[in-house]
Amino acid sequence: MTEPLVSTSPINFFKGHPTDNLLPVDEILRATQSLLTRDRPTDKNDDDRHPLTYGSDPGSREVRKLIANILQQYTLPHTGYTRQGFIVSPTYFLINSVFLDAGFSGKLTAVQEDPKTGLDFDFLEQELQKHDAASVETNDNASAIEDPTRDRPRKLFRYVIYLVPTFSNPSGSTMSTASRLRLLEIARKHDMLILCDDVYDFLAFPDTNVAEIPPRIVTLDRATFAERGVDASKEYGNTVSNLTFSKLLGPGLRVGWQETVSPLLAQGLAQSGAVRSGGTPSQLTSMIVGEMIQLDRVHDPIISHLAKTYSARAHVLREAIAAELPQGTEVYGGDGGYFLWVVTPETVDAQEAAKLCKERGVVLANGSHFEVEGNPVGWGRRCQRLSISFLTEDQIRLGIKIWGQVCRELIQQQQKK
Repeated sequence: MTEPLVSTSPINFFKGHPTDNLLPVDEILRATQSLLTRDRPTDKNDDDRHPLTYGSDPGSREVRKLIANILQQYTLPHTGYTRQGFIVSPTYFLINSVFLDAGFSGKLTAVQEDPKTGLDFDFLEQELQKHDAASVETNDNASAIEDPTRDRPRKLFRYVIYLVPTFSNPSGSTMSTASRLRLLEIARKHDMLILCDDVYDFLAFPDTNVAEIPPRIVTLDRATFAERGVDASKEYGNTVSNLTFSKLLGPGLRVGWQETVSPLLAQGLAQSGAVRSGGTPSQLTSMIVGEMIQLDRVHDPIISHLAKTYSARAHVLREAIAAELPQGTEVYGGDGGYFLWVVTPETVDAQEAAKLCKERGVVLANGSHFEVEGNPVGWGRRCQRLSISFLTEDQIRLGIKIWGQVCRELIQQQQKK
């Protein structure tokens, strides 16, 4: 019997953050010093303010302009009332707690990804029609949540769906333009808000044709208003695009932003209770990021270096999987972002494989971690999510070699039964 391979130091495919040597320490230091020592004529503007004082509710206007400019470089220019929440499955495992904390316990439905269509649209529409037809008792009083200090009442949506459309976490897949447009059509028909995590759009690998990456859904939402002759500035739209620099500049640098079709929904987000109690929650760090953009220290050396590094790691990972894992193993993703999704054959119990790998120093993120709370579909039986952001190429090779050995052992055990 072959001696089991064991890693003397942990090889963790679960961790979804950059290796320490990829963190841009020098660039952040340079931008911080520049920001706090140079003359800042916009400090007296109510929309900008001093970096170390309370920020405006929407955040610094200058920083938002800089972010809008950099977005154009990377993307193509094109309450109780809510009855049910839909989450694309497999899903980012921490999103469940966000929905549960918002009162969606028992109201979450998993909508499975489909490699060909992007989503199981037939199932989604059936569920929406079912909930549309249901008589739902509600004690909500819309007028009770209107705030007299606001210019207009909040917009309430009947449904909400969460997804990561590009280089998805966990599957690494990208939804086609046709699928995005179909989802948008369904959302408009059923009064549904689409919550998009667009956090990986910046991380297309160098050999990926950027022109083939579909426009963000919020971009399509805005563009299709124009095509229909509707003034988007007077509509709420059906999309919120969430983006963050934490995937690019380091997870400790918590700077994110939200984009909507028009100022109507954006202003509602900027006037939430937590934000209005002190303004934007990351005034200093957002202005440091703005300074980095102004100094042209975001694309080169940071984003381009990350993309090249992750691309090389993804290539090594795919090669190792082809060499070590059983025939019939399927691999999804690898064109951008942090993650690849691996589906092993029926002959391998993926949960048992993850358990044995952990005993040998390799941590896999089993598919069971990516279920929608209360509505599991069985991802744990065959699937693992692998992160390429944290491990070196040598660690990836050894980790997959150990996993491959475990798979062969499990297959042999099955054959003996």
